[in-house]
Amino acid sequence: MTFQYGVKLLPSFFFIITGSYRLSELRYIAVVRNNYSKSFILKVVLCLLLATMYLSYIPINYATNQDKPFSSWLNQCGDDGLSWFNLVPMFAWSMSAYLLMYEYKRHLQEAMFSNKMLWVLNLVAELVTVAALYKIYFQSWFMGISALFAVFFNGTLVVLMVMTKRPVYEEGITLPVENVAAEPLIKKKGCCLEVRF
Repeated sequence: MTFQYGVKLLPSFFFIITGSYRLSELRYIAVVRNNYSKSFILKVVLCLLLATMYLSYIPINYATNQDKPFSSWLNQCGDDGLSWFNLVPMFAWSMSAYLLMYEYKRHLQEAMFSNKMLWVLNLVAELVTVAALYKIYFQSWFMGISALFAVFFNGTLVVLMVMTKRPVYEEGITLPVENVAAEPLIKKKGCCLEVRF
C-alpha cells in the first residue's frame, strides 16, 4: 500500500503543483512558428499512453473477478475503490503532454522542475516499487505486464530527454511569431518580435 499509493503518487502530486506554476509562468510568452519533430511527437504520445494506462486500471480492476490470480492485488483484496487514486497520475501525465506542447510552441525546452522532474522521479518510483513488491508482480500477470510497459514508456521519455538538444534560440534573438500574449516579455522590433526567454 505504501509503495503503490504513497511512493508512486508523490511524483504526480509534485508535478501537478510545479507544472501548474510552469504553465502560469509561460502564459505571457509568444507562440513561435515551428514544425513538430519526431522526438517531440513521440514524447507527447508516450505521455498520453501512460495517462491512458493509469486510467484503464480503474475499469479493469472493477471488471476482473477477485479469484483471478492474474488480477491486481487491489482486486484480489477487494479494495477496488482504491484504484480511483490512479486518476492522480492520469491527470499528471495528461498535463505533462499539454505542457510539452505549450513549451514547444514557444521554442522552450522542458524545465527541470516540471516535466523532467516527473519523468525521472516517476521512473525511480516505478523501479523502487517493482523491486520492493517483485513477488506480487511475478504472481500477477496484470501487475507485471503493466509495470513493464510503464517502465518502458517512462524510461524512453528519460532517454529522449537526455538526447534532446538545447534550443538554438537564446535571449535577444529575433523570431517571427504568430500572436502576442503580453507586452512585458515581448518587444516589437521591426516587422518581427524580439522574444525574451
